[in-house]
Amino acid sequence: MSQVPDDLKGRVRSWILATWGGAEPGILIDEVKQAIGARRPTGDDLRLVDMAVQACEPVDYAKGWAAAFGSPPSIAEVGTALANRQVPEPWMRAFYWTVLLPATVTTAWAAVAALLAAAYGQPCRDALEQRPRVWASWGRTPYAEGELRAMAPDEAARVIAAWRPDPGKPLAGLRELARTLESIVKSAPALWAATPLRMGTLLREPVYLSHYMRGIAGAESLGGVPPGELADLILLASAHPWQPTAMGDPAYDYDPDWRETESAALDLIVALARQGLGFAGREDAIWELLQRQVRDRSQATSAPGMDTRTQARSRPCTCALQAVLDLMGHEHRRDRTVRDSALNLLTDTLAVSGLDGEHYRAIIAPRIAFVRHVAPRWVEVHWDRLFGDDAPDNLGQVTIDLALAYGLPDPWLLERFRGQVQDAVRRATGNVLDHYLVAMLREVPGYNVDDAVTFLRSLGKLSDAGQALGRLLGSNEAAAGHITLATQFWEKAIDISRGTPESLTGFGWYANIPGLDDVTWNRLTRQTLTVTRGRIDWAHRVADRAAHQQPSPDTLEIHSQLLRGLSDYWEQRLVLDIATTVIKKAADPQTGTAEYEHLRTVLLERGVNLTSPVPEEDTNPSDQQGQLLERDDSKNG
Repeated sequence: MSQVPDDLKGRVRSWILATWGGAEPGILIDEVKQAIGARRPTGDDLRLVDMAVQACEPVDYAKGWAAAFGSPPSIAEVGTALANRQVPEPWMRAFYWTVLLPATVTTAWAAVAALLAAAYGQPCRDALEQRPRVWASWGRTPYAEGELRAMAPDEAARVIAAWRPDPGKPLAGLRELARTLESIVKSAPALWAATPLRMGTLLREPVYLSHYMRGIAGAESLGGVPPGELADLILLASAHPWQPTAMGDPAYDYDPDWRETESAALDLIVALARQGLGFAGREDAIWELLQRQVRDRSQATSAPGMDTRTQARSRPCTCALQAVLDLMGHEHRRDRTVRDSALNLLTDTLAVSGLDGEHYRAIIAPRIAFVRHVAPRWVEVHWDRLFGDDAPDNLGQVTIDLALAYGLPDPWLLERFRGQVQDAVRRATGNVLDHYLVAMLREVPGYNVDDAVTFLRSLGKLSDAGQALGRLLGSNEAAAGHITLATQFWEKAIDISRGTPESLTGFGWYANIPGLDDVTWNRLTRQTLTVTRGRIDWAHRVADRAAHQQPSPDTLEIHSQLLRGLSDYWEQRLVLDIATTVIKKAADPQTGTAEYEHLRTVLLERGVNLTSPVPEEDTNPSDQQGQLLERDDSKNG
């Protein structure tokens, strides 16, 4: 047993003692005591407990087993844990043990067990008396979409609200039913949200209300839906008008509180604002609700291990701030102004320090161009608190980092804070290199080609820049002026990278720029491969582009250098096949050039039979491969 892992060892010991039947009573008591403090009970523990109780007097085991439970939490502590959905594992472990042990052992935990049972259901001995069978299946809705669509919305709401889980049909669940409701509401909002406040009172449970509102918010159009009643439904949900009914596991089956409903209400506010429907005279009440939610930072993020933006989007206060920005946009489009209370709220968020302040800024920073559009004076007055030294805890630089990581390139930001942008490039923050290069392509002051090449070379990022430019300009819609500047960048990079060939390998991604003419691409690719000794990123795509032209000294030399420089077997094999086809297509005067002889020699060295006939060319597969690579690259970019 010494070699068995601890978590398995305890279960094996219980199984041995429960099936052997010859152990001393003291051993049984000690084994149960150890199990209580280590794990949730199993069927073997049940038999072990029964054997110990039958063989011993209560005085022999009661004190030791009770001590293994530890001190119970207070009722207030349990209530808080349930509200936060964060019940500690030791409490849950004790909860499941209470059903196995005599009352003399579990008296101190009786009240705690009753509270947990109200949330999680009462555990029972029957569940441990036979080993569970392993099976898997999908959860199902008790009512199919077609059944609900056939009913009038009010009737369907009553049917949904009246349904309760059936222990004999464990796969049919509330969550699946709620998702079915969301789907049908999303597809026909004018019908299912004609009287949203009435529907909300009929559905009643937060799990249904949250999915109902998300269905409305996710609809393509809210034409015919009464915005005033939707606003009333939002305000009703924010008041938490009644206690949710416990129906299964609160971790999944139902919503034990109103948090998800409040989150769905924010989605609905955003949808009404973006579609320009407004709130039918309830704007002040909606603003008051949002201001309370933005200022309430009591709930931490539900994604603590994720990036800052994801953390921010997982907090009610910052989700409310996102809704504030959308509501500002709606009122600005309607009234050409932004209310003072909204700007005062933004100002207040800038004074918040620490992680809370960073989360607020993760919402504001990516939309700073929008804020500057609707409230230019506010940005001008508060720019130093946003991005400069007046920001608490060095959050000014953090705000710039967030804008570069999650926002679109903003010429105003790039020009005004060039030093901070360069600092972010040094630290390789988010998408900052793309923003820096876009500033160069758009000729933002301070970002000319020569300075960009010199700066990025000093950081060892020229190769990364080549890859990024290949991605950024990989569309047929890329502007000719941008391609000209990118070409100048490549030429300058070649000129200053003669002694550092690794600086140029990323320029293989320029093969993905359709607007770059072949003559220029051939010339610069050949120069690049000369410097890098045939090493380049995306070599098979480089070979593929060269092969789709009539053979020339440059294209022949490109294939020759690729074959001499590649070390990756997979790419070498692809380039070898492409180069073989290319040389067999070559004709006078190319067959008399030194480049032709170079490629011929390389192929013969690799055992290629150059006397076989040229295969019929099927350009479609190669074209499709190039298109696929371009699509994948665009998606990844």
